[in-house]
Amino acid sequence: MNEAILKTQELKKVYGGSVVTEALRGIDLEVMRGNFTCIVGPSGHGKSTLLHILGGLDRPTSGKVFLDGVDMTQLSDNELTEIRLRRTGFVFQFFNLVPNLTALENVELPLMFAGISANKQELKAKDLLDLLGLADKLNSKPNQLSGGQQQRVAIARALANEPDILLMDEPTGNLDSGSGAEVLDYVVRVNKEGKTIVLVTHHEGIAERAQQIVRVVDGIIQ
Repeated sequence: MNEAILKTQELKKVYGGSVVTEALRGIDLEVMRGNFTCIVGPSGHGKSTLLHILGGLDRPTSGKVFLDGVDMTQLSDNELTEIRLRRTGFVFQFFNLVPNLTALENVELPLMFAGISANKQELKAKDLLDLLGLADKLNSKPNQLSGGQQQRVAIARALANEPDILLMDEPTGNLDSGSGAEVLDYVVRVNKEGKTIVLVTHHEGIAERAQQIVRVVDGIIQ
């Protein structure tokens, strides 16, 4: 039976200051292992905040987040860093590739940080870029690649340390429709290989490709 890899209970996030903003107002969510889940909703309604908390990039004001039964809200900053390195992969809207490194070197980077030998780094990075249809772009730098190709390099990099879950924040938001559709096809392919994916988008057409759609409006699940 399919089991939840990620689970939240009464998740709340409040940003303080002179004006208090309730970004999340009690989110209960289950993400099943191996699923492709889309979090959809208007801009500024808490989708990205939720994704960042799910991935340990941010902490909630209250509530709990469980990754395989481990309550991430109880972990130290160092333990969260280890989870981000080993168990979650992030893909952002603006690629965040290192501009002076080749596609191959960008994908090798997290493997280097994880202490993988140089030979294994190269083999793994080549395999991932091949999976993402970029076997002929290994030595290209980001400025020599299209937006869609850069995003596929970013996905390969996020997959490098074989994370349990891939978290994607508007991964097609900075691409034209053709490139976006191409990237989405590869996301679906990666999911079919067994990877759990949580993708934030405001695009209904993308959400239609997912197995689970979660609608977030005004910081709550509709």
